[in-house]
Amino acid sequence: MSYETSRYPTPSSFEQLDTIDQELVRLLRQDGRASYAALAPEVGLSQAAVRARVNRLLDERVVDINGRVDPSVLGVGVFSLAFLKVKGRVEDAADLATTTPEAVFSASTTGRSDLIVELRCRDHQQLFRTLETMRSVDVVDRVESVVFLQYFKQDWSEAGNAGAHPPQVGQSSGNAPTSSDFDVGSLDDVDFRILRALMADGRRTYAELSAEVGLSRAAARERVLRLLDDVVSIQAAPGPGMTDGLVWTALLVSTSGEAERVAKVLVSLPELALVASTTGSFDLVCEMWANDPNHLMAVLDDVRSVEGIRSVEAVRYLRTLKQDFSGGIA
Repeated sequence: MSYETSRYPTPSSFEQLDTIDQELVRLLRQDGRASYAALAPEVGLSQAAVRARVNRLLDERVVDINGRVDPSVLGVGVFSLAFLKVKGRVEDAADLATTTPEAVFSASTTGRSDLIVELRCRDHQQLFRTLETMRSVDVVDRVESVVFLQYFKQDWSEAGNAGAHPPQVGQSSGNAPTSSDFDVGSLDDVDFRILRALMADGRRTYAELSAEVGLSRAAARERVLRLLDDVVSIQAAPGPGMTDGLVWTALLVSTSGEAERVAKVLVSLPELALVASTTGSFDLVCEMWANDPNHLMAVLDDVRSVEGIRSVEAVRYLRTLKQDFSGGIA
């Protein structure tokens, strides 16, 4: 039996970047919208040279930089995670089941699913139609899904940082704002258009935003800065062609009825980049990084030891097959 060459590029390693590129990636993880003027002295290059390097890192998808929000607070859409069991080649299933723009991320996995897909839809009706489309694909055997209710943490800035220290619970650590006290009524249509633009491309310039929403550059800048204070955080995460030398895993957590309290404990673990409450078979879904299998086991032990957790199921990502956060909620 002969097999065709994979259509997906073999991920490269973070260590294959030179030291300047590595440092730029680290700085962008701390501040996805950091200006070239701010980055230049940190790496000892001119602004023009830094601009060229950052654009190359983005073009080659070494990092993806997007705005992160809590949809339950802002009403910007319905976010879901789908777990697919497939018949045959996972890459074939990914080609057929994730062509829709609502599928913004997919990865081959171990565990309960062969393929995990993040969906971003305008509303529940669009989510239902998207899941039905996935189920109709011949090579998809089963689709299980959960809907995100609230994000307690979205922060990829510490990934791979051996010196990461857990923040105090409730202390800001670059997370997307999730406060239910925020006055959604203070946002107008222009704000929501800016949010959607930043969710697709976190480094979209003020000039680009002003042209897109019909404001002056100064007015667009003022709006973005206000949104960054209360509504959205700009996050840089490893791109689909980059292993980053890390082990990435989804954690499916069941609790004994204390999901919110458990979530507020889990956010203090620096290896957990995402913590969210969900509907469906689990109470919480987390995304975590580890430096190696031993580190993975240690973090899993830390998670399992949290009071109120009944079970933890780990779904390890093998390869990112799609990552495009520009779709689904326009």
